Amino acid sequence: MLYPSSLSDASKTILVLGLVLCLSFPALAQNAEQDLPYEFGIYYTAKKGETLVDVSKRFFDSEAYWPQLWKDNKSIQNPYDLKEGDRICLYQKAGTQKIPLRLLSPRVLGTEAPFAIFSPIEAAGFVRPEPAKPIGSLFKVIGDKVIIADGDEVFLWKTEGEPFEAGGRYTVFRTQPIPGSLAPPELGVHHYLTGVVEVTDVKPQYAVATVIKSYRPIKINDLIMPHEKRTPIIPLARCQKGLNGTIVASEENLKLMGDGHIAFIDKGRRDGVSPGQQYLICEYDKRIKPGTHQEVTVGPIDFGTILVLLAEERVATVAITQTDRKVSAGDRFRAPSLME
Repeated sequence: MLYPSSLSDASKTILVLGLVLCLSFPALAQNAEQDLPYEFGIYYTAKKGETLVDVSKRFFDSEAYWPQLWKDNKSIQNPYDLKEGDRICLYQKAGTQKIPLRLLSPRVLGTEAPFAIFSPIEAAGFVRPEPAKPIGSLFKVIGDKVIIADGDEVFLWKTEGEPFEAGGRYTVFRTQPIPGSLAPPELGVHHYLTGVVEVTDVKPQYAVATVIKSYRPIKINDLIMPHEKRTPIIPLARCQKGLNGTIVASEENLKLMGDGHIAFIDKGRRDGVSPGQQYLICEYDKRIKPGTHQEVTVGPIDFGTILVLLAEERVATVAITQTDRKVSAGDRFRAPSLME
């Protein structure tokens, strides 16, 4: 695995990096072979008086890299006089190009942390030991439609003692076992988010609502819980040193996953996992040493990266941000070894 060795030590300066993920959310995908629109980059926000030469030296330990930076940033008019707030692209995904290792586990100094943007984060499900307590369920849709989607008017039963509020927004979900067969039941229950509704009228026994977002097909009997708005801006965090684990499932139960797909890993908050951490997807190979019949494990061999979106007690939800090949449940992940 090749990473630029010339990147400067991030501890020498306060990094104002932006990590941008513009991923189409493949919620309804059943075939991981499809091509997904996908963009991934790492950015730096310039300060007043800086030049591309300064930026080149800071991040690549070489002033000679500035022409490439200018080529990659066509919006920069004068490389010798950057405007304060200019966003400079330091890295963009291109083919099988790897993310520089130092940018996977950035040292966060001061208050200006690197950040990731993942716009469909509200649609990402999660796994908890016990099912979330619903405050109601969806029992009818106007028109008796088979597929409930944006703009549809629906009716909600409410649980005793759990009132709805007119104008309130609620998440529609259902609980189910973690997809696939690799996740042991003790890891918890998968909360599969299907959409968001807004209550328009409250009756004594039920409420009327409008579907304002449908992440996936909403079904009769789907459950309702209070909506917690998630910000798509995720400050990057340093990985838990020495952590390794397994990708246990695709949220959509895909056999093969690629860039932009969402998965679950078998580590959570109790293991030091938190949103914004990035880990390496890896594999191990077994070979027989010639002349000895001794089995030798070769690895880890890294072939991709994941970004932690949500972290529960025992399981975290991640997005696959770059991979050289398809990812399957059972593949391993590990923390980058360069932590400083």
